[in-house]
Amino acid sequence: MGKKTKTNAAVAPIFRNRADKGLTRAADQHESETDSEASDTDKNPYNLNPVARGHLKGLLHDIKSNMAAELAKHMARIRESLEDLTRRTLAVEYKMDDISTTTAIQELCGQGNVQQRITRSTSG
Repeated sequence: MGKKTKTNAAVAPIFRNRADKGLTRAADQHESETDSEASDTDKNPYNLNPVARGHLKGLLHDIKSNMAAELAKHMARIRESLEDLTRRTLAVEYKMDDISTTTAIQELCGQGNVQQRITRSTSG
C-alpha cells in the first residue's frame, strides 16, 4: 500500500499538469472560435442569409441615392433663394433692379463697384 500511495502521489502532479494543459488548449481553442464568430457577427450582426443581406444592401443604396438627390434639390432651392434675397437687398438699398447675382455677391463681400456706378449715375 505504501508504494501505491507514493506512486499515486508522484504520478498525480503529472496527470494534473496534463489536465491543465488540456484545459488550456480547450480554452484557447474556444477563445479563437469565439473571436472568429465575433468577426463574422460584426460583418453580419443579424445572421441574415446572403440573399437577404443583398436585398437589404440594395435597399440601403437606393435610400442613400434618393436622399442625396433630395438633398441636392433642397440645396439648389436654398441657393436660389439666397441669390434672390441678395439681389433684392441690393436693389432696395442701391435702387438698382438690373443687378446680377455675381455683382450682388461681390458687393456684399466688399469687392464690387456698385457704389461707384451709383455715384456716377446720380451725379451725371
